[in-house]
Amino acid sequence: MRRKLVDQMMRWTAIHEMGHACSLPGHYDKHDPAATEIPIGNKTCPMHYSEHAEDLQYIILQVLFKPDAPMLMAYGQFCKDDDFDCWGHLNIKDN
Repeated sequence: MRRKLVDQMMRWTAIHEMGHACSLPGHYDKHDPAATEIPIGNKTCPMHYSEHAEDLQYIILQVLFKPDAPMLMAYGQFCKDDDFDCWGHLNIKDN
């Protein structure tokens, strides 16, 4: 039961870190780079930083009520929003 949750979190982390490796910044306030603790932007983008308390709430509720279900912290494709446009900023090189 816990293994499925850990696997989902590991996949999300791997996708997020690969985004950094492909030159994507996390979603933070560009006008205040020190404000990295404030989550902004598209919540389904893998580069979105979520609030720690929100993550814990999802995980605890998941374990208690429906451990086999997918995590509520949904992630999808890199965002194409005007604010961040992670998809458009992906920089993948083969050298």
